[in-house]
Amino acid sequence: AGLMASPSASAPASLSSHPVEAALIWGAALVPLVLLAHSLLPRRRIQSGKTSWRHARLVKAAVPLMGRSPSLPPPSAPPKPVDLTGYWLNTEIRGDFRAYMVSMGAPFLVQQAAKDQDYGVGKMRNVISNQTRWHLSLETNFPFVHSIDLELDGREREYGKDPLGRTLRYCARWEGSELVAYRGGVLLWKRGLEGPDTMLWHLFDSSGERVTRVFRKEAPILVRRDQQR
Repeated sequence: AGLMASPSASAPASLSSHPVEAALIWGAALVPLVLLAHSLLPRRRIQSGKTSWRHARLVKAAVPLMGRSPSLPPPSAPPKPVDLTGYWLNTEIRGDFRAYMVSMGAPFLVQQAAKDQDYGVGKMRNVISNQTRWHLSLETNFPFVHSIDLELDGREREYGKDPLGRTLRYCARWEGSELVAYRGGVLLWKRGLEGPDTMLWHLFDSSGERVTRVFRKEAPILVRRDQQR
């Protein structure tokens, strides 16, 4: 009698009978999970012979999308840029700035240091120059000296670090006579004029609550120094 092939002999061999193949397939399937877990682990950084740890940011996953803009709400009004150029001194704060800092995650010591400096009132200066329809340069001296070239085309970009060491990433555009900034489609701040010599900088927390820095226009610093001589 001829030999009859059993059903199990004619069926394809299972992965369990080929452990090397099984390992390769499972390994390939696990690669994305391993990469995701790695991105969430704290990273070690060595500076001046000392080792410190910082948490990796999920925002790194958005780096390849920097050429694209996040979803933005429709503009509240057609763009009608106003001239923000000049030397501006912060003379007043409207609203609870400490509550704003708390809502933005500022540590207690940072809050206390800002309070001791009266949150920059009488100290913070903004110098705005080189303004065009799509660009302006901004310099500030509080809480540290910082300057940026702000693009006003509604595309998200990185602009260095904020006072808490977090990446400043947002997009800016004109909405009516106000310069407005968003991050991930969420409103961050607005700048506009309240008369020819007063500039308002509205800051919004994650819940939409607002505090406002009031700036008064002043003569250029060099001119004032010359007048004092």
